[in-house]
Amino acid sequence: MHTTAPADQASRLRALVGEIVTAGPQAFTAPLRTESPPAPPAPAGPKAAVIAVASGKGGVGKTNLAVNLAVAFAQRRQRVVLLDADLGLGNADVICGLNPRLNLAHRLSGEARLSDVILDAPAGFRLVPGASGVASMADLPAHRRDDLLRDLVHLESGCDLLILDCGAGIGRSVLTFLAASESALIVTTPEPTAVTDAYALIKCLRAGLAPSDAPTISLVVNQVRDHAEAMSVHARIEQVCSRFLGFSPALAGGIRTDPALPAAVRERTPLLLHAPRSRASEDVRVVANYAMGLCGLTPANAARPKGLVARLLRF
Repeated sequence: MHTTAPADQASRLRALVGEIVTAGPQAFTAPLRTESPPAPPAPAGPKAAVIAVASGKGGVGKTNLAVNLAVAFAQRRQRVVLLDADLGLGNADVICGLNPRLNLAHRLSGEARLSDVILDAPAGFRLVPGASGVASMADLPAHRRDDLLRDLVHLESGCDLLILDCGAGIGRSVLTFLAASESALIVTTPEPTAVTDAYALIKCLRAGLAPSDAPTISLVVNQVRDHAEAMSVHARIEQVCSRFLGFSPALAGGIRTDPALPAAVRERTPLLLHAPRSRASEDVRVVANYAMGLCGLTPANAARPKGLVARLLRF
């Protein structure tokens, strides 16, 4: 079966962004598609840092990490938007204790505007809920992904950080979101299948892009006994990446197994709010500190280009 490489998707996105930049804000006053509602003008101002959270395998805690990173950044007085881009199986709203009436499926079908879909989430960040159980969302056609990326260009104008909670695996939509981000956190666990799938995702992403165009890739090792185990898992993946891909991903941090996490999930409350002093919460904050520097939200990295538009135009 023929699939579209991330580089091809990046070309489509570059062309799309080029049209937006050339046409100016008035380009947003026209409908994206004849069946879609018109998008409002994109606000002027600084663009957000864009970071994607993804995993090769499901069930490794990717969405929990994305939600709690959003909480951690919001607690640092950053304006954060979390897009649940796990198309077809989105559940970030469940972790946040929200019951959205509308989600991305309604936006992409033309039934709602993006402003109708976005919600206020715990701790002060904003959430764009994904669709759950909608088969047509699982692998969007190219023009629908373009519509969604265009929405992101608008979203980033009103926040400091845009977090993309991507789906698991190596599908076209996952690789497209990763290719469009500046930084990528790849979540794995010590399980051999999770390690293998994390490397497979990194390999597919790097294979479709020139090294200078690929996002900065870092690893988060979840569900570890201690930080030594996280370092061991990272060393194994780093060794394979160095040998076969010619680069070494950094370790963003390890998150220790903690009974507070499943308890928070049952309570439908983000871990950092449910048990802020738990050891897993401490570990999430370490990853958040790393991501803050990675995304250029610290003085040391203030000059680094940020934002989806900047990212695509750098390709």
